[in-house]
Order: sequence, then structure tokens, then C-alpha cells
Amino acid sequence: MDQTNFNLDSKTIGVLPIVNHFLDRLRFKELLEKYLLTTDKRSKIAPSRALDLLVRSIIICRTPLYSVGEWAEQMVPNLLGLKSDQIGLLNDDRIGRALDRFFEADRSAMLADLVVQMVGEFDIELE
Repeated sequence: MDQTNFNLDSKTIGVLPIVNHFLDRLRFKELLEKYLLTTDKRSKIAPSRALDLLVRSIIICRTPLYSVGEWAEQMVPNLLGLKSDQIGLLNDDRIGRALDRFFEADRSAMLADLVVQMVGEFDIELE
């Protein structure tokens, strides 16, 4: 009888598929990628991806910035748009640098694009 050691690695799904559905409809990832261009090719996680994860964590559990990486480790990586080996790269320094990039971006235009997408996607009346 072959006795192989097995490790149980439990991951949480929770409401992430629902949040993903609505953020996908808003084309949130594409919006961040449009305004937060990656200039440093050494980046292992793009600033747009880091901010996308921060927004998801705020929506789902309002986790403090320093524990977003711990939150992400509990989730199913592909639902976060990450590979398993990228989860460990997510930390408060990386998210902080992404927030710096967000501050430098044209946030007014980004918000306008988000609102236009939201109005069109969800048929919101503006009367």
C-alpha cells in the first residue's frame, strides 16, 4: 500500500465570484490597466493588478492595507487573477507603490470612464 503524504490546502471562494462578475461588467481591470501603465518591467505584479486586488479586498472584507496579502492567501488564486506563486508577492509595499501610481494617474478621466461604463452597462437613467 502506497502511503503518500498529502497536504490539505483550503481556499475560500466566498462572494468573490459575484464581485468578479460586477467588476468584469464594469471592465474594471481594463480601466486600471489603461490608466496605470507599467513602466518598470521588473514588476512581478502590475500596479493595476495590485489595486484591483485592493479594491476586491475592500469590497469583500475591508481588510487593512498591511493584511491584503494574508487575505489573498486565503482565496482561490485564479479568482483573484493571480497564479499560486504570485500570492506571496502581494504585500503592503507593493500595494503602496501601486497607490502612488494611482495618485499620479489621471483620476478624473478614470472616474469619468468608469461612470460612462457603469451607466451603459447597467442602463442607468440620468434624468
